Amino acid sequence: MIEKQPLNEKNRSISVGEQIDKKYITESVIAIGENIQIFAAKRQKSSAQHLFALKFEKIENGRATLIREDIVIKTLKDTKHFAKIIECGKHLSFNFVVTELLGP
Repeated sequence: MIEKQPLNEKNRSISVGEQIDKKYITESVIAIGENIQIFAAKRQKSSAQHLFALKFEKIENGRATLIREDIVIKTLKDTKHFAKIIECGKHLSFNFVVTELLGP
């Protein structure tokens, strides 16, 4: 028989409707990969319907994709065709980056 693991900070994922950093609410899933989850989200206390992209990466030893992405995008901040980084942080057992949401 398969033993159920308790849902805790280390083995859970982000879900739609989740509050992030007391500022954002996840609205819909954009993509889910092996180590990354990307959501469309809006500011919690804003009447504007502007959406952002929130990218989450599980905090694990040896993996720092979002940290490297943050460095690259900040280097390219004044060029066209790259999303602007709004902020970075940690939520539960995830690093996250908030960027402009590009595309339709």
